[in-house]
Amino acid sequence: MRRDDLTLSRRIFATTLLAFVALATSCNWLSGPKLDSDPNRPLDATRDQLLTGVQRLQFAPLGSPQPGSLEAQIFVPLWMQQLTAVGLSFESPQLYQYGPGTFSWGQTYAHGGLLDLRKIEALARDAHDRTYLGIAQVWEALIIAQAADMFGDIPYSEAAADIATPKLDSQAVVYGALQPLLDSAITNLESHVGDGPPALVDLVYSDDREKWIEAAHSLKARLFLHTAERIPAAYGEALAQAEQGISSPAGDFLGWHSENPNEVNPWFALSVNGTFNSEIVAGEVIVNMMKSRNDPRLRDYFSVAGNGQYGGAAPGDAFNANVQSQISATRGAKSFRQPILTWAETRLIEAETQYRVGHESEARSALNVERNAAGLPPVNASGSALLVEILQEKYIALFQSPEVWNDYKRTCYPNLAPVSQAQGGNVPPRYLYDERTVNPNIPADPTRNWNDPVTPFAPDGAPCLGQRS
Repeated sequence: MRRDDLTLSRRIFATTLLAFVALATSCNWLSGPKLDSDPNRPLDATRDQLLTGVQRLQFAPLGSPQPGSLEAQIFVPLWMQQLTAVGLSFESPQLYQYGPGTFSWGQTYAHGGLLDLRKIEALARDAHDRTYLGIAQVWEALIIAQAADMFGDIPYSEAAADIATPKLDSQAVVYGALQPLLDSAITNLESHVGDGPPALVDLVYSDDREKWIEAAHSLKARLFLHTAERIPAAYGEALAQAEQGISSPAGDFLGWHSENPNEVNPWFALSVNGTFNSEIVAGEVIVNMMKSRNDPRLRDYFSVAGNGQYGGAAPGDAFNANVQSQISATRGAKSFRQPILTWAETRLIEAETQYRVGHESEARSALNVERNAAGLPPVNASGSALLVEILQEKYIALFQSPEVWNDYKRTCYPNLAPVSQAQGGNVPPRYLYDERTVNPNIPADPTRNWNDPVTPFAPDGAPCLGQRS
């Protein structure tokens, strides 16, 4: 790319992000006697106001790839080739051209993040409301886990404290600390002590303790899976948690959105009906994969192109509405509640971990339960072919989720070819630090995170194309 084109690309990219900022920061989300105060600038805020602020930030990301956003990590589906940048706005990240200033973990810790969650937890303890405490602890684990997934070593033990330059805890230590935190959350929720938040304030489960308990088990399963490449015994731990996790799609942990202009789904702007619908389209890899399977979710994820067919773009392609599908009106609807932690993910964790511990029949059964719910026929594969089927189903079922990136780094599935040499020929393995100027404890960026050693081969035995030392 010529220098002037790259400069223009970055300027348009910045303009696009500012548009997302305008969308997110205009949110009023809820109103009422307890909620009319700005929950992100509390002076003497209640637990309900603080929880509203947390949800407001986590469900209304700024349109940039910040770890505080639980449902719209825009770079991830570009890197995983589920989506393709066909306009100038997102061309640079598609080609792995970015620097440390692209990323920030501010939303993880500031108001609407860990700082407010710790206040909620303190207020819940003072009120002897263990239900409220348990819900806040699940939120804390979810937000901190994603920051660790993306960055690796992060501030945690000294975060949200009166320490100007907190130390970084290793990714392994953070994961290790979140498991007992979730155990405590489950114990608190199972105690049935306290009323928890009002149903209208809890935008996820309307204060349904059982659903929160199941979500905590699913999150534990996810985090054990994230450590399994380093600690193989974690596959068994993940299996035990998945079996207690989200038990039906009705228990999915979803973002909250509505037709209200201040509460819209953050992917709406990039959908077929959105303002930036000519900037990002369907990825060739996932479209071709789904077409080969006659996957009925294709129509849910993407629109039909101008030629009446579903088609994806390869990185580097220019926008062509005649042959390229866009994010569908269904998936990109203003009120669509984006999946964050789901029954489908839980069942597919169960399937993979059953396979990893040597139980192929049980693995196949768990996979086929999820496939049946998706409208797909059962599979009879065994051996490595069964593992490929499980990982392929998860790559499709978790469309747009950061988990497909975490799975890729662990398994090299799908075996993606890097689209540039900008990161040494690697599909980007981690986000880069951007806080060195304010915290001297921030180290030089490692090549990879602790839980992400290079995967030499894909599940089918082929050399892994996008992971190098």
